[in-house]
Amino acid sequence: MTDQNLSYTERVVDSGQWGPGTSWELVLSRKIPDARLCAAVACVAIKDIDAQEVVLTRNVHSSNPDRRNQWEILAGHIDPLDPADPDGPREALEDALRREAREESGFVIDRAKLFGYRSIRNTPPTPYPELSYMPYYWATTDQRLVAPTDPGQPDERSFTLDKIRTFVAAGTMQPAELVVIEHGLAAAAHELRRVPYEN
Repeated sequence: MTDQNLSYTERVVDSGQWGPGTSWELVLSRKIPDARLCAAVACVAIKDIDAQEVVLTRNVHSSNPDRRNQWEILAGHIDPLDPADPDGPREALEDALRREAREESGFVIDRAKLFGYRSIRNTPPTPYPELSYMPYYWATTDQRLVAPTDPGQPDERSFTLDKIRTFVAAGTMQPAELVVIEHGLAAAAHELRRVPYEN
């Protein structure tokens, strides 16, 4: 599907594994196949599009040693509206996105736009759904960063793309996170500055 507004074709741009039995594909798209199958949401939080400056969070709470202290984009689960009814209605995707961005890094979203999703497949037997999606947005703000409600976040949370690439080289960010950031910045630059999106 070609979208003339974004000048790119919906396509898979990255893929990988999250342990045995869980595979994923990163798809550029302006639509999510089924929002009901979204368990989490994420964004490339852009502080300055011209400087390619992005706000990140440090994963200080993970029980997985491979993820602990890694730099990550802002992301989190979509919560039920009533905590006493986990199977009831859930937050809207953009409401969850705004809440998570504020909690994780003090980023107050002014504008957000979908640019892709991760399609996640789990091989049975598994406690997770066989298929789920994680939508990816780029987001901007005109506001200053506020204190995150997630304890343990470092004071410095905003970095240029060049600096972020050094995190991957140093092993403090997964390469797949960088791919998402690069595509999110490119999609935002196209939308905000009418730069061709050829990634």
